Amino acid sequence: GVAAQASLVKISACTYTKDNADTLARCLDSLRWADEVMVLDSGSTDATEAIAKQAGARWEFRAWTGFKDQLTHVRDLATHPWVVVVDADESVPAPLAEEIRRKVDAAGDLVAFAIPRETRYLGRWLRHGEFFPDYTLRLFRKDAVHYEGEPHTRLVPHGPVGRLGNPLRHEGFKSLADQLETTQRYSTSAAAEMHRTLAGPCPALAMVTRPPLRFLKAYVAKGGFLDGWPGLVLAATTAHYVFLKYAKLWELTHARRPGD
Repeated sequence: GVAAQASLVKISACTYTKDNADTLARCLDSLRWADEVMVLDSGSTDATEAIAKQAGARWEFRAWTGFKDQLTHVRDLATHPWVVVVDADESVPAPLAEEIRRKVDAAGDLVAFAIPRETRYLGRWLRHGEFFPDYTLRLFRKDAVHYEGEPHTRLVPHGPVGRLGNPLRHEGFKSLADQLETTQRYSTSAAAEMHRTLAGPCPALAMVTRPPLRFLKAYVAKGGFLDGWPGLVLAATTAHYVFLKYAKLWELTHARRPGD
């Protein structure tokens, strides 16, 4: 586990799970410094619950209704005024834990902090491309934020935001097959949300233009080529996600009922 100096302000460290037995023990071990560790589960059938309880974490259940609802519930369940939320395949190294304590104690009028994140992908810790430094708002005052968006839910702060320097560590996808399964789910959900809200560009035009632009952004503009073959694969699969998202939006927009 990691140690961090006790702070004046209490902090809840939270994660949400569904069959995360492979990674949860490492995640929870990295949160032992927090004043509360809470796991919100949505119906695991593997050893997730046993691992959480063995680690001494508070265990809660809520049926899955989407990322925004689940994360909002995580925020609401947290006992303490400041909350750090990590995914079950992430961990908080000791330098980050210590920095969280220091920054929260001296937060002043800041209501949230963006934390950089480094991802292991196909056996390599990425240092370039779209996935590094990948700043994400994970540390916040629970009474001063809300969540919006689906499936790519984002935290919306109701005040000024700071930045931390030490990164979260993210284990990433188990395999390419795992990534492609996730891509299917996320692209379906994103297309449905765009169709429901009538947001987004003309899907036919976006299918042609946006995937290659996304590839060039990830691989060239943001230096993904410096991450070797994993950088190439990630840029290509990210572009594939963008293509699928707009192809599925086009399908929804042009759906025909039988007999039409």
